[in-house]
This record gives sequence, structure tokens and C-alpha cells, in this order.
Amino acid sequence: MKTATLFSGMSTAATALAASFAIGLSMQASAEDAPDQANPAAITESLRVSYVQADLATAEGRAAVQARIRQAAEQVCGPTGYREAGSPALASHNRQCVAQATAEAMEQLADTQVATLSR
Repeated sequence: MKTATLFSGMSTAATALAASFAIGLSMQASAEDAPDQANPAAITESLRVSYVQADLATAEGRAAVQARIRQAAEQVCGPTGYREAGSPALASHNRQCVAQATAEAMEQLADTQVATLSR
């Protein structure tokens, strides 16, 4: 079983059947977002997404993995609806975060597949 981690871009393959990859997500904390922080630096959160290599063999399986990655990105990035987020600006920020995290995850997933095939 493979595992994806919503985190900074590192990928490794353990075996042909089991490997892990990571997807990057850094969010800048602002005074509004984190008033308790003395130094508003980049905050990185992570979440694992598991899949089996066989999931990637069909278009349906790849779509299911992509949906799980997007759900994980939404969970890490926060609500994308303005009512749930509390403001249109935060909802927009969260949507951008989801798009970026999903794109990075899919890129790393492709890189992992290439690394597995090149062995």
C-alpha cells in the first residue's frame, strides 16, 4: 500500500508494490490567522493518503486516488466556502491552497510512478 503525506515535497518508493510520496503545502501565517504566534513563519501541516499501486492501473482508480488527495488537501487547507471559512478572502486563500496542494500531489504521484517504472 502506498501512502501520500500532505507535507513538503519528498518522495520515496519502498518497493514496487508499496511506496510513499509526499505532497507539499506551506501556508504563511498572518497576524489575523495566528495572533498567538510571535514569529509568523511558514506553517506546514500534513495528512497521509493511502493507495495501492493497482489503483493507478485504471482511469477510474486514478480518479479515486485524485479525489482522496483533493479531500486531504481540503482537510489540511481549511474550508473553501466563504460562510464556513468566515470571509471571502480566507475562502479564496484556502481554495488556492487546495489547488496548489492537489497539483503538487499529482505531480509527485507521477514522479513516483516514473521512479517505480525505471527500476
